Amino acid sequence: MINDPTINLKSKGWEFHSSDHTITTTMMIDSVLDAPKIKKVKSALIKNMLEDDLIKVVQDDLGVATDENAYLISKNKNNTIPIALLGRLAKGTVIGVDAILECFGPRPRQWAKKSASNHKRWLNNTEL
Repeated sequence: MINDPTINLKSKGWEFHSSDHTITTTMMIDSVLDAPKIKKVKSALIKNMLEDDLIKVVQDDLGVATDENAYLISKNKNNTIPIALLGRLAKGTVIGVDAILECFGPRPRQWAKKSASNHKRWLNNTEL
């Protein structure tokens, strides 16, 4: 019933119709996750990067900026941080805050290719 049902308001509640099934419910629960908050992350790595101004916090401290390949963008334009971040705390780039849909598309493959390339260069002792 949850995979794109037709929803109609009826006198007894909401009618959900999907394929050959129909149900009516008198209650719906909004299960939206709380907004991500980068400054509430307890990881020492994240805390230290925030304290040292290494990562660029965006949109009211919700997450951090990443490039098109999911690598962290530093507040200092001369720094390159070889750390990738995918998920709710990566704001508006590879995998946006609540973009579960993006988890299975071309963007994670883009990150994986760049990550594999970076690792290969590291193994060969060349510059990133």
